[in-house]
Amino acid sequence: MIVAFLAGVVVALLIQRVGITRFDRVVGFGLLEDFEAPKTVLVAVGVSSLLFLLEFQLGWAVLDVKPLIVAGVVGGGILFGAGMAVLGYCPGTMPMALGEGSLDAGAGMAGGLLAGLAFTEAYPRLAPLLGPDLGDVNLYARSVGATWGWVSLFSVACLAAAFLLDRPRPISPSPDSRAAI
Repeated sequence: MIVAFLAGVVVALLIQRVGITRFDRVVGFGLLEDFEAPKTVLVAVGVSSLLFLLEFQLGWAVLDVKPLIVAGVVGGGILFGAGMAVLGYCPGTMPMALGEGSLDAGAGMAGGLLAGLAFTEAYPRLAPLLGPDLGDVNLYARSVGATWGWVSLFSVACLAAAFLLDRPRPISPSPDSRAAI
């Protein structure tokens, strides 16, 4: 529990340092102009996936994989993206933004909690519409070696993607500068 708390503090400090708690930074990624948010997330996921596997192998963590229901994941992803586009926060950064004084984050948190409650109440009626349950799809294979291989490959892919997003991009001329030529 102490390790998880300390890891959470480190991640929160990094998120705050990078500025992912700011509306303009999240919307900048949505407009494909600012890649700090996905770079930070990719590094965090790449590193934490290996650390979680280590904890799991040592018996310090429990793996509880939820079933894959494709229509539910797609619908939830659309709602998640719409919420991020409207608010400019993800659920993880909203409490941090609220702590920094962004009152709109508080309204977003209240809306998210109410939406979660509404979904929980409506789920028994929605479940038949969400499609088949494909079971627990995950990278944890039956053998320890295969699991380390899959998770390491996933981690390297995340870190490589973060590195590729960090490359400098050529500056395209603005429409105003072309008019002056």
